Amino acid sequence: MVLPPLTIDEDRVARDVVFVIDTSGSMGGASIRQAKLALLLALDQLQHGDWFDVIAFSCDAHALFGTSVPASADNIDRAREFVDDLGADGGTNIAAALDLALVPGAAPTDVRQIVFVTDGAVGDEAQLFAQVAERIGHSRLFTVGSSSQSREAAVVPLQAVSPCTARRAAA
Repeated sequence: MVLPPLTIDEDRVARDVVFVIDTSGSMGGASIRQAKLALLLALDQLQHGDWFDVIAFSCDAHALFGTSVPASADNIDRAREFVDDLGADGGTNIAAALDLALVPGAAPTDVRQIVFVTDGAVGDEAQLFAQVAERIGHSRLFTVGSSSQSREAAVVPLQAVSPCTARRAAA
């Protein structure tokens, strides 16, 4: 059997992606299912040369790897298992997740992206915006609202303090 050669986009820039997922109690039901599905789809989009980590937060924040790792099949499989096991429970400590996500990664890439999936149910927006503005550096922050009730007050204004995009992933 003769197959065409595998095409590789030589202009593609490898990236370091930190996925942050809200697992607080307000994410229960459809919101956590949506968020997990979105994250699993995002993991499937990682390519050779990319690096990544996954951070889950509710009352506390926990990074799967603790630093960015290469997007190998084994690491992506571990991340998929981690995401599959996530459930919604507890409070919403976004500051702890930002502390982990805004630490410069170990990846040898020029492009660092933070993908933040939350329903936006927080009460300390001004403090969080200041935290991002102070530590974002050259990273790009993308916020994804995970429900039709996503609080635009918490999701959209991050555009003002970082080079980012906000989107709502409603059911």
